[in-house]
Amino acid sequence: MRIDDPVPTLLRSRKTEDRLKGLRLLAEKPCAGDVTLLLPLLYDPSQIAASRAVRLLADRSYHAAVPKLLERYRWYHEEPVARDPGCTVRSEIVQALGVLAGRQAVDVLRLAVRTVQIETVAGGLEDTATGLRANAALALANVVGVEAATDLAILLFDMKPNVAVPPSEAPYAKVAARAAAARALGQVGGPPAEALLAAKLAHPAGEVPEVLVECMDALVAVGSARALELIAPLLRHKEPYVVAGAATALAASRAPEVAELLHDAVEFAVHDARESIILALAALRSDAALVHLVALLQHPDGTVRAAAAEALDSFPASAVAEARERAEEPS
Repeated sequence: MRIDDPVPTLLRSRKTEDRLKGLRLLAEKPCAGDVTLLLPLLYDPSQIAASRAVRLLADRSYHAAVPKLLERYRWYHEEPVARDPGCTVRSEIVQALGVLAGRQAVDVLRLAVRTVQIETVAGGLEDTATGLRANAALALANVVGVEAATDLAILLFDMKPNVAVPPSEAPYAKVAARAAAARALGQVGGPPAEALLAAKLAHPAGEVPEVLVECMDALVAVGSARALELIAPLLRHKEPYVVAGAATALAASRAPEVAELLHDAVEFAVHDARESIILALAALRSDAALVHLVALLQHPDGTVRAAAAEALDSFPASAVAEARERAEEPS
């Protein structure tokens, strides 16, 4: 750090805007010894400044900061609404712990994954800890792996809002936490994760599209031998986003039956998902996929024909020409 460097002066300023400027400069240009400047900012009265300091410590892979991060989390937790409205700083802390910490962070992460914080927002009550629980779920998965399965199961199946909302909004109240739980299960893997994801996909009624798609991706990520069995039925879902997610997950599984399954799904899937199914078919990059895409050039729906033609542009022209010639040969 140069003697004339303005960063130390800015970070020690009593003005919040100066400290934020110093943090921005430090983020743009890391320098030796900057962690010693960041540690005092964990105690900054500004949530924004403290959060940015936490993030920079994680970016610098400063593992020695873990004890202070744990201390600060507990301090915020003592009076959460007054000290950390919106769970802003704690959300950054748990993300940092997921990168920097080992088992010494488990108690705090489990505390975070259970946290509910009811605040008045825009004249109504809101649980502002949904994002905190989501970040804690991913961090816990990073720290303890499959041991996090029980905590993740509780989040994945937690559908009941913590504050009163209209019935139509209830499934969305905790969507971020459930989606993160699904993603985290995909990271930890193992039979417990596979079983939890399978249970959610086998009984999708009432669940929102975002969570179902995360579950399908996670089931493929854990290498489930039953991914095809559990995901294929969702090609018939009424929501195009779910159908597109199912097609993409099936393509990622690389199961040999997928090309024909996706080709058939073009006929029965909800209309707005057809192009996504064709893109997933093209993503297989296999001879079988090529054959099915060529066949779709004869489909009665013009949008299907156009999507198939566009998908074929990603294949070698010679392979497409050969496949078209074979398709035109008398059977």
